[in-house]
Amino acid sequence: MAIGDAIGVFLGTATTTRQPSSGVEEQISAAGKNGTTDILDTFNGSVVAALYGNLAAPGDANGCTAGFNNGILINNTTYVKKQGTTDTAYLSIVQTNA
Repeated sequence: MAIGDAIGVFLGTATTTRQPSSGVEEQISAAGKNGTTDILDTFNGSVVAALYGNLAAPGDANGCTAGFNNGILINNTTYVKKQGTTDTAYLSIVQTNA
């Protein structure tokens, strides 16, 4: 990928991460999650900051959430982690550094 490339990332029901390669930085411009069980957060190996907790997020009665606008930067040391094996999530990402 190159600087300015936009991608959509779907995180299925498995516990998974979105961790760019070393030296690559990405900006999450929108994120969303369905369901109310799993946690979607940023993680640096020891500190967690929840993007979506396991509480009901804004959305319809089934817990499907609309994406929210943000400017969270992730890289190889601070990345996105989806904990749990029930919900799915998505990220809208733009590469900002290579």
